[in-house]
Amino acid sequence: PNSMIGSFDPKTEKFETIKIPLLDIISEQSIPIAVKADFQNRIWVALVDKNMLLAYNQNTNEFEKFLYIETEEAGPSALVIDDSGSVWFAEALSGKIGVVDSKTFEITEFAPDTPLDEPFALLFDKSGSLWIAEHTGPGITKFDPILETFEHIKAPNPEALPFGMAIDKYDNIWFGQHITDELAVYDPYNDQLIEVSIPTPESFTQFTTADDDGNIWFVEQRGKKLGMVSISSVPGQAKVVIDGSDEFDFNYAEIVSPLIAGGIVISSLFFVKSVHDKRRIDELLQNDITKSS
Repeated sequence: PNSMIGSFDPKTEKFETIKIPLLDIISEQSIPIAVKADFQNRIWVALVDKNMLLAYNQNTNEFEKFLYIETEEAGPSALVIDDSGSVWFAEALSGKIGVVDSKTFEITEFAPDTPLDEPFALLFDKSGSLWIAEHTGPGITKFDPILETFEHIKAPNPEALPFGMAIDKYDNIWFGQHITDELAVYDPYNDQLIEVSIPTPESFTQFTTADDDGNIWFVEQRGKKLGMVSISSVPGQAKVVIDGSDEFDFNYAEIVSPLIAGGIVISSLFFVKSVHDKRRIDELLQNDITKSS
């Protein structure tokens, strides 16, 4: 609401704020809701109240792009950069997603037949598919940028409010559910979803991320804690760590076993050498199930 973006320099431990220019004569205020750096070191800013995306050039210290979204009252929110450097954004109010071409800066919008329900977070997986958290869906949706198709996965709890997403070392999609004390876990290879309980009541978990080891971190806003799902490659050694201490242990095989149609694939989750190997095992297993039915 104070119309600024900011940065923090870890070396100097100093903060810098940058005022967003006056964009209309009706209101001097702007609400920057998301920022993202592209491959050219530009800082992209989504202004949820102005229906605009801005690009700030760190070399010239100037805003160099002011892009209006064609859809009125789109409510641009989340931002993410794809491998080509294009900028994808969610339209929380209109139920669409969009992309800014990295070369032409032209905007293209996409939407399913029924608009998305408050898309508020975006995440690319290893295959290049774009995952969308539908805050009031409730659920997550997979968008194929090549085929331009949408596939919705419904959250188990109708009261959930899906938000931040992260991908673990086995390519499962994890997402916080805001007002319920569970993290949801979706296995995209087997189209199965379960929930993992968070020990802290009223944790109000929204934001998640994955570290270099594929462990899942999450923020408990009202619990005033930082949580981590520690996932081991050895069955029986996974655990949730909250605030630096082990709150409870669980077997990772127990988490994924409802997602898998047969015990052999549980082992493959831990021991396959590549995603290709795992997909091949899934195909062989499905063929065996089909033949036996």
